[in-house]
Amino acid sequence: MRLMVLVVFLLASWSTSAQSVYKCVGKGGATSFQSDPCEGNSRVSKVWDASPENPSNAEQWRRYNARQKSLRDAAYLRSLAHGVPSSGSASAVGIPTHSNGCSNARRSRDVYYANHPKRKSKDMERWNKHVYDACK
Repeated sequence: MRLMVLVVFLLASWSTSAQSVYKCVGKGGATSFQSDPCEGNSRVSKVWDASPENPSNAEQWRRYNARQKSLRDAAYLRSLAHGVPSSGSASAVGIPTHSNGCSNARRSRDVYYANHPKRKSKDMERWNKHVYDACK
């Protein structure tokens, strides 16, 4: 899958076409910039190549890895927002584990959250208070 993404990314970056920018000066000194050659009474003041530079291989990998990390982060945050417990333990997200009662309270809350995606804030408050009381 990664190879397929890389191939598509590389082909997309190589398919850019060369583009030129023309600086045209018309009657009365009016200056315009355009992608087509100057027409009529305008004269070409300057022409330069505006093709984008191809990023290096290292830059392409940096962008690819940054994109993959952002997708993983977004999935993790989405799972937190929807109350779906993560696959890791509670301590993996910085929540200290205290006792078996605390772990059981967290697990019960997470199961409830997973089974009730459209829960009310009153229910969330009750479950969070239950976990807080078990963990203090």
